Amino acid sequence: MKEKDVYPYEAEPQTDLERLERTTFDACATTVINSLPSVAKASKDTQLLILSLMKEAIEANPNTVKKLLQEVLRLPEKEMQDLSDILDRVSLGNLIKMGKMVLDRLAFLAELESVVYDADLARHVLERRHLHKFLEPDTWIFGEGYALGTSDESLNAVLKHHLGLLGTDPKQIELLMDAASAGDDIPDLVLGKQFRSAAGDSYEHLVIELKRPSVKIGQDEISQITRYATAIQSDSRFDKTKTKWIFYVISSEIEAGTESLYAD
Repeated sequence: MKEKDVYPYEAEPQTDLERLERTTFDACATTVINSLPSVAKASKDTQLLILSLMKEAIEANPNTVKKLLQEVLRLPEKEMQDLSDILDRVSLGNLIKMGKMVLDRLAFLAELESVVYDADLARHVLERRHLHKFLEPDTWIFGEGYALGTSDESLNAVLKHHLGLLGTDPKQIELLMDAASAGDDIPDLVLGKQFRSAAGDSYEHLVIELKRPSVKIGQDEISQITRYATAIQSDSRFDKTKTKWIFYVISSEIEAGTESLYAD
């Protein structure tokens, strides 16, 4: 493959993850070339396309490789079974998947640091147009296990989503929503986490107000997040018996002397 210039890698692997991916690719590619005359005799462009697809599948999701070999290339059953023994190893798929996730997250954190702390960039970063959209797909940064509940919606929408999670009947939700308003304030992100136990399900909601890097957290910002907390605390429709509510206002700096204004 290398002599024909159809081997889709150029440099040697540098990390354990890259070596694992390369070993997996070599095993799959060698089996395909040796078992399928149509591939072995195909043109250079065709071989390069097939091997590149295999490389991308292994790097993105090893579980898709089996489908590619079985349904697209129609690898013979015996060879398919031999490769299945490799691809079905739990450690193989998980290590590649985990390694890719770690690399993606490190890249995201590096980008976030630049957006927030690079002086030239930070002064152009807006709260909802930029920072909000940047963080929205990566809620893991606030803690593993959180799922995005609402984004840039009012506390009324948060209430509706919250009641739905509790299993409240949709008709009852509408009746509750017709009661006194929970509020028109709009937190940036509301994340949720569910815990299951013998005693019944419990929940945790994280209400987040984001501020652009140029805004320091001071009295006004703390008053804003306190207003959200007060609105939820004073509204009996928000469950507080099996639901924990946590409120964050987040920016890159806190004004001097402000620390005494907030509590854990």
